[in-house]
Parts: sequence; C-alpha cells; structure tokens
Amino acid sequence: MKKTLIAAAVIAAVISMSCSSTKKLSAVQSKSEPSLTDVVETIHGKVRGVLTEDGKVAIYAGIPYAKPPVGELRWKEPQEADDWEGILTKDTFAPIAMQKKQSGIVRFIFRNFIYHDSDGDREDYAPLSEDCLYLNIWTPSDAEPGKKYPVLVYIHGGSLMTGSSIYETH
Repeated sequence: MKKTLIAAAVIAAVISMSCSSTKKLSAVQSKSEPSLTDVVETIHGKVRGVLTEDGKVAIYAGIPYAKPPVGELRWKEPQEADDWEGILTKDTFAPIAMQKKQSGIVRFIFRNFIYHDSDGDREDYAPLSEDCLYLNIWTPSDAEPGKKYPVLVYIHGGSLMTGSSIYETH
C-alpha cells in the first residue's frame, strides 16, 4: 500500500510539472488580431507594439532591458541588453521569473476566499524562465514624440515566490 501511494505521488508530481505552460501570453486579449503600432526607436533597436481593442492604448510587451541572467550572469548585476537588428514586434509578455507555482487548491482558496476573484489570472498560465528581464510599456496611442507624460513604475513583490508584471488587475 505504501509503495502504491509513493508511486501515485511521484506520477502526480511528474504530470503536474509537465503541465506548465510554454505558451506566450498575448498583450491584448481580443477575438480578432490586434492592430500594430507604428515603429518606435529605442536605444537598442526598433520595436512595434499592439493597440488595445479600442485603439487608445499602445502596449509594448517584453522589451529586453538586460542580457538574460543565465549561465555566468546568474545572480550577477544585470548587464545592458544587446542591440538588435530589424524590428521587434512586442505583442506577447516575456516569461515570468522562476518561482514555485502554487497548487491548484491553494490558488482556489486564495482566489475565492481571500481575493474574491474566481476568474483567475493569466499569470497562472505564464511560462517561467530565468530569462525574465523585460519591460512592459503602456502608453497613449496618440502620444506626441518629445512630450513628457506621467510614468508609473511597477515592481511586483512576492519574495521570489510569487508575482509578475502581467497581473490582470493592473
């Protein structure tokens, strides 16, 4: 009996680990293909984002701001991102930082009884990676070049256990 329980636990763990998503999350949830923004020049190269369904907000999701912190760069000070050629279309969020995923029952309890949100977060389905140093930018689609706009910088908490920049509530 004990061996059967151990085998069942191992099988459940393997299935659970293999179910993590590798699908990238779209910056705009829409039934149709989102419209693309004009090309914008950054210090590392050109990017293009997507417009929200109403066309009022331009989203540039997953712009690299540092080299991937993997290999020799792991746990080191971030290094400036490399320049890129061509135009990067930034219409999907980058992976979230490595963290232990909460079990389904823990997520259910927190969502329904603590946060009172039974719909869930797209964060639950986001891919995980150590390569996670990316910037998401939301700006008015009619923003005038050179004009100064208010800036909100959001750095999620989570103590290396939870959190990302793609919460639905933000």
